[in-house]
Amino acid sequence: DGAVQVLVSFNGGDTLEIGDPLTIDSVNTDETVIISRFNFENSQGFAQGATALFTARINDFAGYTTIGTASIDQLQIDQMGPVIDSIAVESHHDFGIQFFPQYYQGASIHGAKLGDSISIIFRPLEEIRTPFVSIAGDTTNNINQIGNIWTATRTMDSSDVEGLVTFNFTPQDLAGNPGETSTQTTNGSRVIYDNTVPFMNYINECNFSEDKDYTSDIDTLRLGLGGGDLLSGILHFKFCLGKSSGSNLTINWTPTDGNVDTLAKELTFNLSPLDPTVNQYHTYFASAYAIDRAGNVSETIFGDGFIADTTAPDATGKYIYDGFDKNDELDWTRDSTSLNVSWDSFNDNPTDIPYPSDSIPLLVESYELSILDEPDTVK
Repeated sequence: DGAVQVLVSFNGGDTLEIGDPLTIDSVNTDETVIISRFNFENSQGFAQGATALFTARINDFAGYTTIGTASIDQLQIDQMGPVIDSIAVESHHDFGIQFFPQYYQGASIHGAKLGDSISIIFRPLEEIRTPFVSIAGDTTNNINQIGNIWTATRTMDSSDVEGLVTFNFTPQDLAGNPGETSTQTTNGSRVIYDNTVPFMNYINECNFSEDKDYTSDIDTLRLGLGGGDLLSGILHFKFCLGKSSGSNLTINWTPTDGNVDTLAKELTFNLSPLDPTVNQYHTYFASAYAIDRAGNVSETIFGDGFIADTTAPDATGKYIYDGFDKNDELDWTRDSTSLNVSWDSFNDNPTDIPYPSDSIPLLVESYELSILDEPDTVK
């Protein structure tokens, strides 16, 4: 009988016999030669990454030997699982990092709410089979590949539980070798599933730390906003300004990180400072709401109003009385331990301004009294 012996060469080296010869006991019959894993892995020259080129030698009944043409295909030896060198997770919604990168500033926490999609983006260092990817405990079928970048996406539904969104996948290379199971990102990114709206605590007009009713600085708008979110965190606040509660006709809705300290003319529609009361009486009202990283929006809160007052109190026709008797003012006193001084109230309400009945009153906050000791004129 004749026989067929399979030959192999690793990385272009010597051609070696591999496995046992197959006896040929009939003609015009296709034969299949099976090489065991043990024989293949124990061949001289077998190594990770090596290339195996196969051919065969045939012996006929008469004892003649012929070596066939080498196989067109070569076998790359790969016993190592694939390595994933880059993994990131991100959410997709109207307030995501894709639209407001300035408020994320490299932050690793993203948010998602009901109906939003979450994507796992990863890059293997070699070609892999399409993996099974689980996001929030559910396997997704939406997996795409562009070049060496893979993206698995899932839409969050009502069965998902609020909190950190988990994921896992185990890649396999084209040889079927499994890599390590991946459950964490390489850039620290995370997504919080959050269906709870944030809350607003306060809006301070004219000051960051306390609410005031007046400002003398018509060029600068200052607001202090405070609120919170218990899951994904506050992304940013939005505020507006108008001449009635809730109005945005002076300053349209504008995003901020919580403290507003900016030139008013950069925000007002007419590119001018706030109108002071010296020209016309205006009460301004600020409004604000919060947006969390999942895109949930809080209720809007409203300030109680403030005025831009650049008019000094009017002292015209006012008098100061530095004696004990207002009707008989003296230039001296017998009491060396006390001094009785009185004066007319100053007016901070110019008569030519038409004040509304529910206006914030223009009041004199305090007086400063100077006492001069002649001839030293010490204050």
